[in-house]
Amino acid sequence: TLEGVFMWNDIETTSDYLHFSVISRTVADVIEESGDNPISIGVSGSWGSGKSSMVKMIGKELLSRDNAHNKYIFLDFNAWLYQGYDDARSALLHSVSDTLSIKMKEQKIPETNGAWERLKNFTKRINWFQVSKLTLPLLAGLIPGVNAAGAIGVFISAIASSLSNKANVEENSENVNTALEKLTPELESIILNESDKTITEQVEELREDFKSLLESLNMKLIVLVDDLDRCLPDTAISTLEAMRLLLFVDRTAFIIAADDQMIRNGVKAHFGDVELSEGLVTSYFDKLIQV
Repeated sequence: TLEGVFMWNDIETTSDYLHFSVISRTVADVIEESGDNPISIGVSGSWGSGKSSMVKMIGKELLSRDNAHNKYIFLDFNAWLYQGYDDARSALLHSVSDTLSIKMKEQKIPETNGAWERLKNFTKRINWFQVSKLTLPLLAGLIPGVNAAGAIGVFISAIASSLSNKANVEENSENVNTALEKLTPELESIILNESDKTITEQVEELREDFKSLLESLNMKLIVLVDDLDRCLPDTAISTLEAMRLLLFVDRTAFIIAADDQMIRNGVKAHFGDVELSEGLVTSYFDKLIQV
């Protein structure tokens, strides 16, 4: 009989029903003690074991500490929410940019402050990566149906429309050219500056902009990444690839909740027919995680 049998809803909580508080305090201590040094922490467990609750409890514990609002910037990122609606790779990067912008406005940093120029450059580089497909597997861009913002979204939509209407060359050309005219003012300067640089140089400059922004704010960015193991393999790996751009930059902490076996399966599925040993698959994830 099923009478009297029930299941808990799969909803995260900050109430310590599973006695995770000791662990969450320990993780918060590790982050606090890391100071300005970068750190990445993995929270591993099977579905329903309480990973999401643990991540939220770590955030809550950090917020309870002295002067936390002036020391930490928090970003909750759930890649699963972007699956099928947006490119999770660029979504993570834009979420970081938006979060920093909000914090700068909260702190009433004047527009004459150089931090705003660095934020502008940081955002431009993200847009450039999104459109140009320059970062190899990192930002594959130009996907039909992608939901990008502003003039970039118009441009990508025009490309997507052309792909689905290949017969009408003249109409496609006009639409793409019109979209490109709107795009040019948004990215003109960065295109002129970036087009002759190597991928390595572009990535390093994006990381430098990011590092300078956090130095200007004198705060540590705490990125809480959840539900990777609910995503399809490409979305999960795309999010991890985007994270690699920002990992191990000073004043950053990434807390990543995932079933590591699901991530390993995702790595294998993502690389398809490429023969990967179990050791290489394990290393892919482990190299992103310090603790």
